[in-house]
Amino acid sequence: MQKINVVFILATFLALGSLPTSGAAEPVHMANGIKIGEVTSSSAIVWVRLTRNADRKINGKPFPKNNSKKRVSLKYDNLDAMEGAVPGSGGEVRIVLSGGGSTNDSGWVRVKSQNDFIYQKRFSNLHPATQCRVTAEGRGLDSETADCKVEGAFGTAATEETASKIIFTVVTGQDYPRRDDPANGHRIGQHGHTRDWQSSGA
Repeated sequence: MQKINVVFILATFLALGSLPTSGAAEPVHMANGIKIGEVTSSSAIVWVRLTRNADRKINGKPFPKNNSKKRVSLKYDNLDAMEGAVPGSGGEVRIVLSGGGSTNDSGWVRVKSQNDFIYQKRFSNLHPATQCRVTAEGRGLDSETADCKVEGAFGTAATEETASKIIFTVVTGQDYPRRDDPANGHRIGQHGHTRDWQSSGA
């Protein structure tokens, strides 16, 4: 009798273990895109963030006007409910940088809430005045394949001894509620490539 009970319990356990799960994990996204900065002749930093949704919150609660001359940031009880909000999400990211005949792979790295689901990596030993391609991928913790991918490109600076043409834009006050194009953000970001200066070296 005892043997029958053991067999019955084992059969029940196997049957329950074979039942379908409640559903696959929600995919992660990169609604913030990627950011590439602090580019030198031999290095650059690539920034990525995993998000819960593929796009910013369109129909969220509008930001109140901030007319304070002290430029003090307002506080919000639930920032995720505000218009334009991009809540983060846990998971793993990978950044692959290629250029100058070489490829650098960060490997899969877990992002956590303590860092706002952000990962940034400094790539070193790059070649001067070289075009580089960046591919950032994201996946959920229970996934073995990428849920999302963002690609970008940049050029490393020339060496200090080499004169070269550069393009740059200086912008301040990029506060989201103060954007001058509600749909696309700040207009200067769309037209920053229209002016250029000549560099004479370092």
